[in-house]
Amino acid sequence: TSFVGPAWSLSLEFWLYCLTPVLMRLSMVHTRLIVFGSLACYLIYTIFRTLAHLPYYSGVGFGANLILLSFIWVAGLRLARSGGEDKTALRDIGIIFGCHIWLAAAIQFGSRLKHHTAPNIFIHDAIGFAMQSATLLFVYLVFKHLVIAERPALHRSRFLRLLGDVSYPLYLLHAPLYAMLAHFGLRTPILFYMIAVLLSALTYGLLDFYSKKRHQQMGTS
Repeated sequence: TSFVGPAWSLSLEFWLYCLTPVLMRLSMVHTRLIVFGSLACYLIYTIFRTLAHLPYYSGVGFGANLILLSFIWVAGLRLARSGGEDKTALRDIGIIFGCHIWLAAAIQFGSRLKHHTAPNIFIHDAIGFAMQSATLLFVYLVFKHLVIAERPALHRSRFLRLLGDVSYPLYLLHAPLYAMLAHFGLRTPILFYMIAVLLSALTYGLLDFYSKKRHQQMGTS
């Protein structure tokens, strides 16, 4: 646990970066086995986490969350390695997205039936799952048409690059910032988002020397 909410997932990501040289030496077939092996462990653990009230992923000991949650990171690494050459890489990510939504909907459906509130599935839950599905579909299509497809004349968007630069400080800062704003009585969601984005942009401008140096190198190459 940490005051920085995502610290536990950052530690997971750190270990995956340490394992990158090993993962890069594996064949695409073996990397794919790791992806779906991890996904299967995630699905099984999530089901039993619901049924037996097992700890959330951040509270799993002995580094087991590396096994449970590495599937999407390794899938992204595989996609980055293969680009458009391996047609199954992006398709597998679509399968992962589909499994995630299906499992979440199935668990919620079971919970509603258990508590005799089945009509709320259509009144409250369906909208949320539809929005999540649309968001994941949008991400999938962006990768399919803008990232994977060969577009040598594609113009780099400064706005989208700025969003990418701000996203990491936002990831680090949003949880403690939201807690602090709630402590001082702020209750307007849009102000939460605006303040978080502005603070993240300020943090990027003042502290993220690495990203700014990387952009300068890209500009001169």
